[in-house]
Amino acid sequence: MPNPFGYAGVFRYSDQYPKAVEPWWEPDDNLEDVADELRELTYDELTSPTAAEFEAHRDIERSDYRVRAAVFMLPSPPWPVKEGQRWAWILYWEDDSEINVVEHPDRDTAVAAFFAHVAFCEAEGTRYDYVVNPRQPKTAMPPGWKPRPA
Repeated sequence: MPNPFGYAGVFRYSDQYPKAVEPWWEPDDNLEDVADELRELTYDELTSPTAAEFEAHRDIERSDYRVRAAVFMLPSPPWPVKEGQRWAWILYWEDDSEINVVEHPDRDTAVAAFFAHVAFCEAEGTRYDYVVNPRQPKTAMPPGWKPRPA
């Protein structure tokens, strides 16, 4: 199963690129249940103030803006991991109701994939309002882009 152009890592779930996914669930499992489980696991991490290494948001002008892309360490992933490993580095993004979960071997690879994803989306016209490193409260803007004055 080839990855979509410009993406590395192991696609663990993707509404957007289902042919790139390496299934870890049983063939008779309900795929909606699989997606719901992943949504719940990722939501728990995305709502933790220190879980994500980097986050990208859209709809900043609305009070209900949400994380649209993030890199974080997912504890106890539902797919098999190496013996002794209890986590997986994840690049996560969503677009409307579609979610994508891509596993990477380490933090640096996942972070590089995150910025590649943001750059790819912005080149395609899907603009992220800003990129945040929650552990260092400062904004890392996409190249050549400045925030709107408050």
